[in-house]
Amino acid sequence: MITRFLSKRSITALTLVLLAAATGLGQSTSGSITGTVRDGAGAPVSDANVLVTNPATNLTRKVTTNSAGGFTAAQLPPGNYTIAV
Repeated sequence: MITRFLSKRSITALTLVLLAAATGLGQSTSGSITGTVRDGAGAPVSDANVLVTNPATNLTRKVTTNSAGGFTAAQLPPGNYTIAV
């Protein structure tokens, strides 16, 4: 009976540890900004330089739009950013 109780208790403890570890894997310390650059007529602008800047840290990323005018600045630390084209 004691062996059976310890066995169930061990399985329960192991399950809780694995669940706690799995939820920790979902945490992230970076993010991304995605957008589309369009001209005054609404057409996408390809090959445009986009500057994504965090004014608090002066971190600046320069990305270029694709043929559909889309861009992504990835792996950005948390914060507020300005975007300039």
